[in-house]
Amino acid sequence: MAYHAILETHDQPDPWQTPASTPSTEPEIGSQAVAFSPHTEPPPTPLRRRPVRVAIAWTLIILCTVAIMAMQAWASKMPPPPPTDASPGLDTVLFGRIAVGFERVLGQDDTGMLFSLDNQTAMSPFSTTDRMRVAVVAGELNGADDALERLEQLSDKNLSNGLEPAGDFLADHDLLTRIYSDEAYVPTAQETQDLIQRHGWFGELAAGYNLPTNDALHQAPRSAATRTVFLIFAFVGLVILAFLLGFGLFITAIIFAAMGKLRAKFDPGAISHSSAYLELVAIFLVVFVALQLLAVWVSPRVGFDLMLPMLGLMVLPVFWPMLCGVRTSQYRKEMGLTAPKGLHREIGAGVLGYLAGLPIIFVGGLITIAVAYLTGMDSEHPAGREIITGGTYQIIVLVLATVVWAPIVEELVFRAAFYRHLRKLPGWVTWLVATLVTSFIFAAIHPQGIVGIPILMSIAFVLAGLRQWRGSLVAPMSAHALHNGTIITFTIMLMYL
Repeated sequence: MAYHAILETHDQPDPWQTPASTPSTEPEIGSQAVAFSPHTEPPPTPLRRRPVRVAIAWTLIILCTVAIMAMQAWASKMPPPPPTDASPGLDTVLFGRIAVGFERVLGQDDTGMLFSLDNQTAMSPFSTTDRMRVAVVAGELNGADDALERLEQLSDKNLSNGLEPAGDFLADHDLLTRIYSDEAYVPTAQETQDLIQRHGWFGELAAGYNLPTNDALHQAPRSAATRTVFLIFAFVGLVILAFLLGFGLFITAIIFAAMGKLRAKFDPGAISHSSAYLELVAIFLVVFVALQLLAVWVSPRVGFDLMLPMLGLMVLPVFWPMLCGVRTSQYRKEMGLTAPKGLHREIGAGVLGYLAGLPIIFVGGLITIAVAYLTGMDSEHPAGREIITGGTYQIIVLVLATVVWAPIVEELVFRAAFYRHLRKLPGWVTWLVATLVTSFIFAAIHPQGIVGIPILMSIAFVLAGLRQWRGSLVAPMSAHALHNGTIITFTIMLMYL
């Protein structure tokens, strides 16, 4: 459906119009009349160029992006903390539940999930403890002998290297060995509590191994695994339907654009301040880097989570253009904080645009999977571990940060200010440059590291396309919230249903 501008006409006379019967009294200079009618607009004030401020802003943006990527690379090479201090990661829990769930649903492990779990554990920084957890899953799928063999290999490997794992690893190793070597052994209440506290779902699975099948402790982790499989089936079905619908919308959008029925509403051109919007991005990145460094040093010492104060401080840079003299009305227009067709239509356009962009996101996801496979690097978001180990407060903050804060603030920074600054000139070249530059920096500052850049860039590419299509920032904000909300909701359901 094409959107056409609605032109309104008014029959009222223009109060600034000179009546036709009034003779002209304008003087003539040479052969050309110089008109000074009351409705003549004065020539626009030339935009003041600020090359030094622009250069400083670009320097800060580049340096901060490089610093963030360097910190991520440095963090990935840091020695891991003691294995027993690490709760199981999201991928480890997910693969373990899927493996057990498929065994219960299909009657046998034909999915190769145990093999995938072994590979996932090999990439884990907490591989010693995670391999012990894989032994628990192997015991569930293949019997006690497989679990004991894996536990023995793990013990021999650590002892032969002179490594004594920290914490309660050896106690857990001995307890699991007793569970799988003596079918009559049932852990005490304290042992069961310790296993569950340190290993979560894996601890539940091991603690109930020798209990009767109708016992609640035996049933709970196995029923959770079954629910996980059915939930994944449902989610995959919805994703396939969304992808097919999105592919149809994607082809339709291309056809309509070629026919001239789908026009971009973004208005490129001069902006009210030559450097303020670029400086907004630079200040945001400087604050981002400073708070990341501050969190590393301060958070462990103060003993409480600094996420909420950090998120609040990172909102402040979006007001920088108004501090530079940009009028509020001009700020709203240039940042896309408008909805000429109505808020509900812009939200609907964001949803449709996101669906139409799923083929692009799918390609980015395939590239990320290929990069992860070739490099052996992990792209798990830290939020996954937060969902598993965090309490109710941490999960609520995480949901607000991903579904509310990120769609608003990140879109204001990247698709509003940054994109608007780079689109001062019309043409497809500036559109391509603006889209690629904003998408890359958006992807680079996220904690997934280099492996996550392809899929994050593809998401940012779709969001920039929505900004170009609608002009309003409401559409990319809505698409961003839909994407993050879907992922975080599905992840929480996997862990807690």
